Amino acid sequence: MGSDRVWHRLVGGWLGLFGADALLTIAAPLLASGIATSLLSALVPLVLLATFVTPRIPARVVVPPVLYLVWTGLGGMPVVLWVGLSTIVFGLLQLAVLALSLGMWWTLGPLSERPVTAWRRAGVLAAIGVLGGPLLLAGYTALSVRWGLHHITGGYAQLGLRGITSTERTFARAQTTVHLVGMAHVGSAEHYEALYDTFRAHPDAVVLAEGVSDEQGLLGEGPLYERMAGRVDLVQQPPIRGGDLTVRNADVDVSALSEETLKILSGAMEIWQADNPLIPYLSLVSSLSAEDPDELIDRLRFDLITMRNGVLLDALAVAEPEFTHLIVPWGAAHLPEIEAALLAEGWLETGAPLRRPLIGR
Repeated sequence: MGSDRVWHRLVGGWLGLFGADALLTIAAPLLASGIATSLLSALVPLVLLATFVTPRIPARVVVPPVLYLVWTGLGGMPVVLWVGLSTIVFGLLQLAVLALSLGMWWTLGPLSERPVTAWRRAGVLAAIGVLGGPLLLAGYTALSVRWGLHHITGGYAQLGLRGITSTERTFARAQTTVHLVGMAHVGSAEHYEALYDTFRAHPDAVVLAEGVSDEQGLLGEGPLYERMAGRVDLVQQPPIRGGDLTVRNADVDVSALSEETLKILSGAMEIWQADNPLIPYLSLVSSLSAEDPDELIDRLRFDLITMRNGVLLDALAVAEPEFTHLIVPWGAAHLPEIEAALLAEGWLETGAPLRRPLIGR
């Protein structure tokens, strides 16, 4: 009986700490992240080792909290896309995992009746961890990128088994059609050319191109993405030319951006173009360490998305009476906001979305 009490205390201690962390996550999230969650994360390797070594630590009871901690540590996708960093939602999910573990623990017999060691079981659990862990991590990472890309771009760029595809949606008002085409600034040369051919096929069309100018040389010289693209055997998005197509730049100049945004863009350029990207990366992270993360994100979103979208919408209004087709091949993250503005102004979506490859097959 005494031996059984020891094993129950070990398992109960782990579940109790996990449950305390869940309650703290709901009631006092800063305290939870600073104390209980850190302690739990530090104990995960020991818990897994104990589970492998002895059947008296039941895997079905202790592993669900471990998986939950790993999942939240990797970002909590896709739930985080729906609820943000809501501590209440994640705290309730954690309590649900705790209830699952407690329910399975309730069905077990005395832990002291299990053998102290079982090498076959230990080998099976180790094999599952060694072989299944990397597969699960790779699958989770791929799905997280897919979910995140779809969420950020509203489906204007999508990741599938064959690569990244561009989505085009059309909106009509009177005799004019707007074509919103999701773009990536790095892609396959042949896919870019095939996409541009579809632009040239439209009669009486104008392309309102994306492309921040730098009249004062504030970001230095050289293509922004060229070196990074070359490292993965891709190309930087080429300029749109050819045929009778009219192309107008509908973007801002670098001088319109805030000093903070310029600093980040300059740092990003150094990272992408450096032979050893780690050094400029660490320098950029260090320079931003004193910034409030929420304020920084809001400032970047305004400078890089909202302000530039406003310039594009003005260009659309100017071009509408001049052309039959207004083609907007912009970075996919811009387009959900542009689409919302068009719908609010009375434009109507027409036809089914078209998808074309940008990277991959």
